[in-house]
Formats: sequence, structure tokens, C-alpha cells
Amino acid sequence: MGKRKIRGVAAFALDKDLNVVLLDMKLVGLKFSRTALISKYPKYEAYEKALRDAEALIETNVKGLAHVDGICYFRSKPLICRLYYSPKGSYKRVKALILLSFSRRLLNVVIDKLRGNGWRQIMLFAVEETKTSSKTTRF
Repeated sequence: MGKRKIRGVAAFALDKDLNVVLLDMKLVGLKFSRTALISKYPKYEAYEKALRDAEALIETNVKGLAHVDGICYFRSKPLICRLYYSPKGSYKRVKALILLSFSRRLLNVVIDKLRGNGWRQIMLFAVEETKTSSKTTRF
């Protein structure tokens, strides 16, 4: 099985308790896998570069924050999720979230639902695949 291509990237700025964020995600239909950590799924580790690239774009929002990567599902379709939280104390405040999707349409549905719950979107990218054509001429 080949590596699936990322089709969309979204980021949200939050300042909510971890339990509230997880509840909001559950209310819109996002479900975390039983072993939600991405390190349990070797095939998803290849997307670390995409997460780092997205993080670089929102660096001012996530500087100095700890993060945890996971896989969640919306209508049985996987999304890669990175939650940024304040590492100080036992009280976890989620400050930002990045979602990577393998489907642009799916990501748009999830974004609309999260924004409906009061989440503030700070980034959205649709990743387009460019095809190069090779032309041959015969003499």
C-alpha cells in the first residue's frame, strides 16, 4: 500500500480545557481511535513532515507549547490531528489544533462543524496535485 496524499490542512486557535476540546470534537462526529497516538500506527509516521510544515505556518500560535499527535475519524475516514497544549501544571489547556485530511471535501465539512461550535480557524490549505506531462517528438 502506498502513502496516501494529504489533500487539505486546517488549523484552529483555541484556549480551551482538553476535556472541552475532546467533547466538541465528539459532538461534531470526530472520534479518536482506541489507541489514538500516531506512534502506534507506523504507516502514519510518514506524515510528520506535513505536520512540521503546517506548524511552521502557525509558529506564533504554537511556540513553546507541547503537542500530541493522533488519528481521529470522521464518518470512518481518517484525519491526522495534532493538539498543542500548555505543558505547565496538570491542568491541560489546548491552545491550537492542526488537522490533516486525505479528502478536501471531508475537511470542509469538519471545519464548518467546528466553526459552528465557536472554534476560530486560523489556516486552511487545499493541496493540489500537479501533473507533469511528458511530450515526446518523433523525427
